[in-house]
Amino acid sequence: MSAPGAARVIFCTAPPDQAPALAKLLVSERLAACVNILPAVRSIYRWEGELCDNAESLLIIKTTADRVALLTDRLTAA
Repeated sequence: MSAPGAARVIFCTAPPDQAPALAKLLVSERLAACVNILPAVRSIYRWEGELCDNAESLLIIKTTADRVALLTDRLTAA
């Protein structure tokens, strides 16, 4: 088991027009210490039975082990 303050890196994708606001929200709510946005990611995936091909931004979210659950909940709600 890791210490609560141990560093964690979470990867998340978001639509390019929503990524900056999401990153600012996570940092302002102290769920992340830093979020890097890589703007040009092409994601190919299956969603609700359909094959999707979308431009997305990759968020590299730096947080601590004790904030992962809260961060995950916030990402799910966003």
